[in-house]
This record gives sequence, C-alpha cells and structure tokens, in this order.
Amino acid sequence: MHGDYPSSKMCDQTKPQAAAVPNFDLSLMEGRWYITRGLSDEFDTYPCQVACNRRVAKDRVNLSIWYQIPLDNGKLLPQVSNQSFFNPDPTTPAHLRQHAWMNGQDDWYVIAAKADTYWFVKYCGTSDTWDGYGGAFVYTRTPTMDPALEPELRAAATKAGFDWDKMKVTHNPNCGIDATPEYGCPAPSDSVVV
Repeated sequence: MHGDYPSSKMCDQTKPQAAAVPNFDLSLMEGRWYITRGLSDEFDTYPCQVACNRRVAKDRVNLSIWYQIPLDNGKLLPQVSNQSFFNPDPTTPAHLRQHAWMNGQDDWYVIAAKADTYWFVKYCGTSDTWDGYGGAFVYTRTPTMDPALEPELRAAATKAGFDWDKMKVTHNPNCGIDATPEYGCPAPSDSVVV
C-alpha cells in the first residue's frame, strides 16, 4: 500500500528536516495536549484526540493518545495508543523517531513550537504493509486552536513543503476528556529524566 498523503514522494524528508526547530527541547511536549488540526484522513483527523506525554529520558518521550474512530453506524469506537519516540541525532533535536511493530519506522519533525501553546509535526513512516504514509498535526494545550496562531503555523507548513489549507479542523469539544482522571497526566516529579 502507498500513503494517502497524497503520494509517496510527499514523504521526502528533506524539507521537514530543514524546517525542524533548532535547539528543540523534548520537555516542551510534556503534559496534556489536543490535536486540533490534522492533515491525513487516515491518521490525524479523528475526533476527541487528547495525549498525555512524559519525557522519560533526555532523548525519549512517551505518549498515550486517546481518540475516537467514527464507525459506519454513527457510533464512536474509543481507542488508546501508546507510543515512544527517541531522538536519534542530537544535532537535530526536533527529529523524533519511533520503531514499532511490523518493522515500522515513523520519523517526526517538529517544524514549529511555542512553549505551553503548541507544537507542530510533519511526519513520514513506513512498515511491512504500508510504504510512504505520512501527514502532519498540530497539538495545542486547548481543545480548539486559537486562530491567531494560524499565520505562524501556515509559514511553518510552507517551509516544510506542504499546504496549510489542506489541514482539517478536528473535533475535541464536549468529548468528556477535560476533567476526568483517566486523561490526567502525572505530576512533573513523576517523570524520570536522565
């Protein structure tokens, strides 16, 4: 299979790597975040996406991501995904990589970030069954994105080689995920950073 966004040639990592945030600090990703914009219909635009992230080492961050998959009968199937990303190259700290099942490898490039406000990723991946899938997403601290952020995010998308206007708004309000303990994140003292 080949990726939905929109062809395998779009997973050329040259532009996202060049656009990666210099001196990126993984601690910016810690805590609770919501995906408020997504590019790939296959991976990035599910409703009610919330993540709890913990930095567990100097070069590694763990993510627990809750989301819902709309079914043909109108119901929503709750899902949770646990991922661990590491930084393979200290000279490009905004390049994060995950090696996963089916000989898979995801490469994330944080192309823009603002402390306690947002981080923006362009990614590409490959596995035994799917070559060249990819997309992009914006995580914000709030369930909806502040429209005032759009100019800087648009500029980051352009620099990373894709069109901001193809990003879709995700639906996070009224998901029952704002105050429940299930979606809480551990206190910073619970993180282990070496």
